[in-house]
Amino acid sequence: MLSASIHTLSKPDSDAMRAHVEHLFGGYLDGFHDGLIELSWTDVVPDDSGRHRLRSARLFSTTEIDELISEAARLNAQPMCNVYIGAALRKPDTAPFGRAADKDAWCLTAAYVDLDDEGAAIAAKDIYGKVKPTLVVVTGYAPHTRAQLWWRLDEPLTDPAEWSALIKGMAAAMRGDPTVANPSRVMRLAGSVAWPVKEGRTVEITKIVPLTEPGQLCYAYSHLAALFPPVITSVSTQGVTTHPVQHTTNSLGLADKINDGRERYMRDTLAAALIEYIGTNGTTPTAQDLYDAAWPQYERKVDLTRSGRGSAEFAEKCRYTVQRFERGEIRGIPTLDAAIEIYKSKAQARHAAPPPPVGIEPPADESQPVLVADLTGHPPEREWIVPDWLPKGVVSSLSGDGGMGKTLIAQQLLYAAGVGGKWLGLDVPKMAGLGVFCEDDQDELHRRHVDIKTDLGYAVGNPFEHTWVWPRVGSDNLLVTFDRENRPLMSPFFADIMRHVMAKRIELLILDTVADLFGGNEIIRAQVNYFIKSACGSFIAQAKNAGFTLSVLLLSHPSQAGRNSGSGESGSTAWNNAVRARLYLTRPEDGLPEQRILTRKKSNYSASGDDVKLELIWANGVLKPLGQDERGLAVRSAEAQILQLVKQAWETGAPYKAKRSSDGVFLDDAMLRILGGKIPQIVLASALCNLKNSRKIVTDKARTKRGYNVAGDVCGDVGDE
Repeated sequence: MLSASIHTLSKPDSDAMRAHVEHLFGGYLDGFHDGLIELSWTDVVPDDSGRHRLRSARLFSTTEIDELISEAARLNAQPMCNVYIGAALRKPDTAPFGRAADKDAWCLTAAYVDLDDEGAAIAAKDIYGKVKPTLVVVTGYAPHTRAQLWWRLDEPLTDPAEWSALIKGMAAAMRGDPTVANPSRVMRLAGSVAWPVKEGRTVEITKIVPLTEPGQLCYAYSHLAALFPPVITSVSTQGVTTHPVQHTTNSLGLADKINDGRERYMRDTLAAALIEYIGTNGTTPTAQDLYDAAWPQYERKVDLTRSGRGSAEFAEKCRYTVQRFERGEIRGIPTLDAAIEIYKSKAQARHAAPPPPVGIEPPADESQPVLVADLTGHPPEREWIVPDWLPKGVVSSLSGDGGMGKTLIAQQLLYAAGVGGKWLGLDVPKMAGLGVFCEDDQDELHRRHVDIKTDLGYAVGNPFEHTWVWPRVGSDNLLVTFDRENRPLMSPFFADIMRHVMAKRIELLILDTVADLFGGNEIIRAQVNYFIKSACGSFIAQAKNAGFTLSVLLLSHPSQAGRNSGSGESGSTAWNNAVRARLYLTRPEDGLPEQRILTRKKSNYSASGDDVKLELIWANGVLKPLGQDERGLAVRSAEAQILQLVKQAWETGAPYKAKRSSDGVFLDDAMLRILGGKIPQIVLASALCNLKNSRKIVTDKARTKRGYNVAGDVCGDVGDE
């Protein structure tokens, strides 16, 4: 892959520069086109210590790539001026001159790994396998091959902690540099002259090397995280950094969960990892290398709640093991060559064995053509989970940003169905339900359980005999994955859900969220269609064959474009087209922080659109509809008080405003400040909502004032109070 002769050039390659920048920041940016690209460069003149410092930068918009390339080539043509590109887009309001800080990073469009260690670039292809990088940049050949590998993402990552964890996970898996994971990191620009600043380096051109057999054009975060699980935290222990690394080592042939005999298991784990590392890399590991390779295996199998064999002890054992190996004191592997031979024999044995099963064949399609002449009599009436909102027997979706409350209202729906109660004020028939919650643990679901059942009127007792929740945070939750030819493969977890659906005769299945369950590319229509219609649809088909009706509700996050447009869509349009109904949960632009709006964005069997919505508020741990009848008297009293305050404010020349602004008082905030101490927020929000919707208060304007006023036909009533 990376073999090539050494070229000593001193002229930048502008075409390669352009290819690198456009690969990272060209094409689909999912609403982040306003981001800035950082070009940084080193000082031509060294400082007093002889270092050419990297302290200058300029930021360019994504439409100024020509200008960026021209400036990069001009700077790089100066001897000892190395040029670099920001790995992530910077925020639009970042100062255009000078180096960006971590706080300025906006989104990561491509994951990457920087391979500087000897042998790491050559060995990388055996580690990433079929998940091939979308761009390979060779940064030098002397004294050994060094490279950057890039994987373009199908959707930019916006959480710096999330992308840093992924980059660290990739570095851990491929012996990359783990220090290049900070959000403001810059990387050497392809096509630039690499002026040597380290011993053993020569003047070389940084090249883009195409793969003989390219892989995918882009990758979903979940795909990369499955192969290179993110490294979340790190704590230093006496020179060896210990962390809960999530990636697995190669098969070491070690035992299952260990409660006792941990000293022996620690020794066996380190010996196996030592052989694996030496055989893979051809060199002796450092104590840190050995810890990173062996700790995941040990941590998964050993009961760490028992004292004496935790990460600190393991780190100490790593140092001791490396020292003993270098002295030739480890029985059975006295030398480097001996360790390599043992590794080769183990690898041959593994390759000779049949491969383990990696999934389940997709469910068989048992549908048959229907003769139209046989369609006689009256068709069965359409059934609903929630009339006009969620039809029975199909796949529907509910989308919303994180923290908006979509998981909460999904759990509320599950419980309402469990007892045949009301969901957001709407009737729900009684049915057996299962909620698969991939982002929540049992404690969180239990806390919601108490609030939801109390709101349903069951402060005492637990009448949910046919309702199940399945906490799955931290588990492998993919239902289906796809190979290079787009062929689907169902996971064991898919089979687990199917067994529960059939055994418990589940009629409502909630799957939270798509990001955890879908192992494909969200912008590839065929994969999205298969996931919704065939994978999720197979739960419905199997239930129908068994004589009961199942409905599926998928929870998802909108894409940046979906958020910007207000549509709530995500990735491919297939996410909208393949479901029969789609709901979108948002927060009103101007309203109380606890308020939400649930909109029926799509409904194949009833009206849809922005005017079909439920106005909600978070209160007492659940989301409730505004203006419920049972609070009518309290709401009417609050309305009267608000009308009086609105009229007084208008007459004094300082009316309340319809939107938050610096030149006036926003109505909702003012009412919360004045009346919030004596009126419950849910009642206050209901009153405000009613007054606006019924146009009893309207925005008015006069020569000297503008804002809310009481409508003319109710002025007399207000004045009489």
